[in-house]
Amino acid sequence: MKKILFFINTLEGGGAELVLTNIANAFSEKYDITVMTLRNGGVHESRLNEKVKYKSIIRIKNKLIRRILGYLICFVLPPAITHKLFIGNDYDCQVAFLEGIPTKLISAAKTKKYAWVHIDLINTFGIKKVHRSMDRHIECYKKYDRIICVAESVKKAFSKRFGITDNVVVKYNVIDDAQICEKAKEPIERTEKARIVSVGRLAKQKGYDRLLEIAGRLRTEEFDFELVLVGKGEEYEALKNQAENLGIGDKVEFEGFTDNPYKYMESADFLVFPSRAEGYSTVVTEAVILGKPIIVSDCSGMREILGNSEYGMVTDSDESLYEAIKNMISDKNLREYYEKKAQERANDFSLQSRVSELEKLF
Repeated sequence: MKKILFFINTLEGGGAELVLTNIANAFSEKYDITVMTLRNGGVHESRLNEKVKYKSIIRIKNKLIRRILGYLICFVLPPAITHKLFIGNDYDCQVAFLEGIPTKLISAAKTKKYAWVHIDLINTFGIKKVHRSMDRHIECYKKYDRIICVAESVKKAFSKRFGITDNVVVKYNVIDDAQICEKAKEPIERTEKARIVSVGRLAKQKGYDRLLEIAGRLRTEEFDFELVLVGKGEEYEALKNQAENLGIGDKVEFEGFTDNPYKYMESADFLVFPSRAEGYSTVVTEAVILGKPIIVSDCSGMREILGNSEYGMVTDSDESLYEAIKNMISDKNLREYYEKKAQERANDFSLQSRVSELEKLF
């Protein structure tokens, strides 16, 4: 049985981490799968089935020691030394499932190597500090047998950034559609107000400050609605303060992280994703699977999921995002139209079809 290693920083909450657990579980029926993380303690660890082996390099609880060890492993030791000491070559294929540190470390493997790219590396390039120069970054990617991008737009950005076009392919994210629909059945209380829901990390990239500004305008114009934000992140306090300053503290619910965001998504009249940058949004795909009306900002991957506003509303500015939300609140027929279109699109996201496409690579 072919032995495959997937390496990622952690299995904490996030789209890439969720997709990895879906792939690992599905692949474990055919391959000998190991998932390895730099640090243990992620919420998605429990989602791995009993056939998947799980390993972690740093398992110490003390935060300071964990931080010091992480710095030494990622930035002081050469990748070849780190890989030999902590990962090894007892696999037929090793997969760096995230940009940055995983890609740097797995590049030292002496087996077949694949690198996953989840983000638009033109508009989002916060990982350059991992490598000492762009030349080293390029050389790192050139060591890989295949680069797997999660969207056509991600592939174009990758090739433009690094000048690499050979062995770069597109494979869309693997989503467990049956599990999503089952978990969405969990009941949740809600009011009769128009319910807007957004799910994601509370970070600048996700654009929640833009959404709160729009909510403030809608409040001033006396629209009756409630906004539910599901997720945690470094912008939590800033966003809470922004909501209070805009006078919409009573309109916005901050639900924090949950292992079942689907019940909130299912409870929504429509969903809004105001991101400034994405790769290929897992949560937007999940919203389509649930057959919900969707509004997104026009960033990487969105038109591949929703077409040119065919299956959801794709907006290209703060003003058009505001108009789309206002219209979706006001017009029940518009919501019903996009609900039907999302349900049509949902057929394209089945777990088995995506897994079959990926298996061809291995």
